[in-house]
Amino acid sequence: MAEFVSGVGGSELGIELIEDIYSDIDVPTMRYEPEIFPALHLRFSEEMPLITLFHSGHYNTSGGPEIKSLYETNENFIKALEQLLDCSISEKVGPFEIRNLVYKADIDTEFDLHEMVVLVGLESAEYEPEQFPGLIYRPKNEDYIFLIYRTGAIILTGINNQSKVDEAFSKLYEEIEVAI
Repeated sequence: MAEFVSGVGGSELGIELIEDIYSDIDVPTMRYEPEIFPALHLRFSEEMPLITLFHSGHYNTSGGPEIKSLYETNENFIKALEQLLDCSISEKVGPFEIRNLVYKADIDTEFDLHEMVVLVGLESAEYEPEQFPGLIYRPKNEDYIFLIYRTGAIILTGINNQSKVDEAFSKLYEEIEVAI
């Protein structure tokens, strides 16, 4: 069974306000070094996702122990901004959406990745061990990617809907069952 590793969500504030908030917002962790990276980094706690706020008003939340933490962090962020600005910005904020989820499965077997390329199809797979230690598999007509390692570890990324995770892994297992 696949386990959640990380996720990224985000939205747009509809206003530019890094300069208005970076010195006043009260969060435990904050970093703003525009000469190094043009965004404000905020974290409400070490366990919660990181918020990356860009000058344009676009922001991402990334990391966190579970998907719901992305939504909770978004709510906390909007509330903190409203308190700081002493006004409602909720109507300006775009809908929060999950952009990428990362899952990991570990099959208790070692793979021959040269054989695996043939199983999943040469046109959909990349395996260059001198460049990267895993096989990169992009299933046809799908937006997600699998990273398959010799050790049996499999990473799924590029998916934005939790309900599709089991389906994606099931399809992969069907394709590689000879190697399992």
